[in-house]
Amino acid sequence: PPQSFIITGIITLLIGLCCSGYILCFAISDEISRTKVKSTYTGFTNAICVVTAPLLQPVVGYILDLGLSEHHHYALSDYQRGLSVIVIALIAATVLAWRMPETFKKN
Repeated sequence: PPQSFIITGIITLLIGLCCSGYILCFAISDEISRTKVKSTYTGFTNAICVVTAPLLQPVVGYILDLGLSEHHHYALSDYQRGLSVIVIALIAATVLAWRMPETFKKN
């Protein structure tokens, strides 16, 4: 664990920035749902958010294993290739977020 208060703060800030994408999912499901079914939309949104991690882990592992050498050691490039799935998913989410119509209504 980090011994410095500043390093702990920086790590906490980075974790918050990386996890803040989930808030957008819940805000969108809240906006597009009718009042009577908001809890159902929120439940499905939560389920989708929770299911994505276990589904992506085998994909990353499979891509990582493609570069396994005969010495059973992974190179840095293997990790970069395997974890590129996360970067691709984030780029796709960004493009989809830009394409979403604005639903904010002025009172």
